Amino acid sequence: MENKYILLIDMDGVVCDWFGRLEEIYRGRFPDRPFPTREEVIQFYVEEICPEDHRPDVLAIPREAGFYSSLQPVDGALAVLKDIQENCSHFIEPFICSSPEVEYEALLCHTEKAAWIEHYAGAWWTKRLILTKDKTVVRGHFLIDDKPTITGAMAPTWGHLVFDQPYNRDVIGNGRFTWTDWPKLKALLLQLTEQNRIKLRPETQSIIIAQPEDVCRLQIAS
Repeated sequence: MENKYILLIDMDGVVCDWFGRLEEIYRGRFPDRPFPTREEVIQFYVEEICPEDHRPDVLAIPREAGFYSSLQPVDGALAVLKDIQENCSHFIEPFICSSPEVEYEALLCHTEKAAWIEHYAGAWWTKRLILTKDKTVVRGHFLIDDKPTITGAMAPTWGHLVFDQPYNRDVIGNGRFTWTDWPKLKALLLQLTEQNRIKLRPETQSIIIAQPEDVCRLQIAS
């Protein structure tokens, strides 16, 4: 993977519409209860802004079998995945990096995530699927993720590009990203690659990158 950027891409809220499906099921199941709209969800954990006695019902939905396989793609995501696969393999080494729901019914979340990628993006991407509860242990140059802050057992090697959502708009210091900004990010990564910004450290055979803040501190989204 010399002279390639390792690009990690989250699933829920980035590639597939987790909130949209949750909202659809909850409103259908409890039509007389209030539920926030997408723009009203200003915290990452949506149940925290719901009435306390309603929270178990909110949490139960994304733990039910069939939930993850029923998600719809986020607008623009599949076109970018296709572009990466077909046109960017000479300078990007991409992976889907997602956290599974471990309390999911019969632990089927792992299978459903893999099946979702296979169905919508194809076998090429299924072979590049990483499922982990701790993304800090995954090596990479950049992670596109909607979670405002990502912590874990390690200091991450990747820079965090925050995928724009209402609940992360108070995050400062990282690049903000949507799929409409992909052409700009793609051009920038290609330009940096051509400038030989990536080096292979021979003594460890680990990939490092000079000044990742060149990308991660950009306000990419307009």
